[in-house]
Amino acid sequence: MKTATMPTKKSLFTLVIQALLCGVALCSSLAMVNAGGFEGANKADVDLDDYECEDCPVLEEKEFTVKFSLGYLDNEAVRFQRYLGVEDGVNVFLSGQSIIRDEEGLLWKTDFHNLGIDSGGFRSELGVQGSYTLALDYQNIPLTYQSFLRSPFIESGNNLNLNPAYTVSGSSATAINSAGFSQIDLTTDWQTIGLSFDWQTDSNFNYELDYRQLSKDGNREFSVGQMLTAAYIPLPVDNETEDITATISWFDDSFYASLSAMVSRFDNQLSSVIVDYPLTTIVSGSESVEIAQEPSNTYQRVNLNLRYLYTARSHLKFNYSRGVLEQNESLLAYSLNPIFQ
Repeated sequence: MKTATMPTKKSLFTLVIQALLCGVALCSSLAMVNAGGFEGANKADVDLDDYECEDCPVLEEKEFTVKFSLGYLDNEAVRFQRYLGVEDGVNVFLSGQSIIRDEEGLLWKTDFHNLGIDSGGFRSELGVQGSYTLALDYQNIPLTYQSFLRSPFIESGNNLNLNPAYTVSGSSATAINSAGFSQIDLTTDWQTIGLSFDWQTDSNFNYELDYRQLSKDGNREFSVGQMLTAAYIPLPVDNETEDITATISWFDDSFYASLSAMVSRFDNQLSSVIVDYPLTTIVSGSESVEIAQEPSNTYQRVNLNLRYLYTARSHLKFNYSRGVLEQNESLLAYSLNPIFQ
């Protein structure tokens, strides 16, 4: 039978002494290398071409990776919110990466994913490593809030009109059984496009310019009500946001400074929507209601960041930010009913 024993105090002391001796020997070796090697007095006599890295990975000039995905999804596996874009039935999509480089530092790298379904996207970067980078990216994000719903509304511009076959009644139960309903999904598609440029200089200055566009299209759940009745409606969505950000930064061993400015524009194609009320109204002339959405606007912001490192673990920071939001959309009328105007 074998038994395990704990090291004695003497053996532990011996191990500590051996570790210290190894550390001294390593430092002595490094000192000898620095004295007469790459960083010492004889560094001018060292020809780096005579040395090769045996453990360094070999970087190919061209690298390509493609992943082919094939799958089947039945109608029981429904995904909501951050929907992956996988539809019912057979799905085929591609993902992968391509890299092209040369000895001068030129690098062109492209990543793509889910090409062939609704959540596809890519990012491509071209530039010289350590100098500048130009990047372009695209991403589609389908958001599903509800699926397989029935609605009597027909969208026409900024109007939600009732189907002519629909019968207006005072009871929601009666209205649901009325003709004129069609199946809809509450979905909003997000599409983002980005273009950026990053330039790193030899004088510790960095310059960045970024442009980004976000487009939203689809519908979302909303409620309207009059007096004692209320109903959910598929409110249409159609807006676009554009952001441009410019940044200049400078740094050295102990100081960092960054100044950035951003201009943003929000354009809502449906700042108001007129909806046919789907239930019987109490007051005559209130058969339609107008709903205000987010108004078109512009936004400007300036940021200043300063950081000073006065010890290895201590630093001072100063941050300043100022923004201005402006919009000139007119307020909606109190009511579409002439009685209340």
